Amino acid sequence: MNLTSIILSFALVFGQNPIMGTNHRKIFSGGAPPPTPAFVQKFDVFNNGAGATQNFVLTSNPTTGNSILVQVTFSNTVTISSFVNVSSTAYTNQAWATGATNCDFNGVLSRFYYLKNLAGGANDKTLTITFSGAPSFVWFTAEEVSGVSTTAPVDKVDCGTAVNSTAPASPTLTPTNNGSYLLCMIADTNANNRTYTAGTTPAYTRRGSSGSTTQNEEDFVQTTAAAITGNWTTSLGVNSVTSLVVLH
Repeated sequence: MNLTSIILSFALVFGQNPIMGTNHRKIFSGGAPPPTPAFVQKFDVFNNGAGATQNFVLTSNPTTGNSILVQVTFSNTVTISSFVNVSSTAYTNQAWATGATNCDFNGVLSRFYYLKNLAGGANDKTLTITFSGAPSFVWFTAEEVSGVSTTAPVDKVDCGTAVNSTAPASPTLTPTNNGSYLLCMIADTNANNRTYTAGTTPAYTRRGSSGSTTQNEEDFVQTTAAAITGNWTTSLGVNSVTSLVVLH
């Protein structure tokens, strides 16, 4: 028996498709490698003096199976009553690593929400938050991400604050899995316009404005799981709320 015959016989015994020249990982793992998480679109806005019910409309219709991640930062004079899409599907409020639902910075509150395994289309394009009353201000920061779990996309989340810092950063998190998607979102709680340079260790990609703004977002796919922060360099000091979200 020659070598080719031996390989074919081995593949048939162990239930594998004996096709030569294909990816070995696909043959011996029984399937294709999982998709790599990827940025799809972002949306951010600062509302000053808007009403109790506020609509946030993404640029494009989201894609079926993706996830949308949101940081909402608002005045502590109100609470969030509901957060839904057009079909009234509720977004999930995930607590920070401390167990608290609010990241509190001197009366400015920040919360993290997500919607997984999107139906896709126009019903997921508009996000509606209803507050208990009209908030003084709202920072809304969102990203749509593909290639993450459709059942449990959020691995870990945490949030930190900084006072008059030109190097604001999130707390440190260690992803559970290799190939995780890291999303860092920041809001200047004084609503001062600053320019934001994405973190270089690791090399995040800034998705928000390159000009002066009161908020921003960046992301990075970490090949090998290791302790990491979301970090920024700003043109002037900021009083900020900075979150880090780990997706898998």
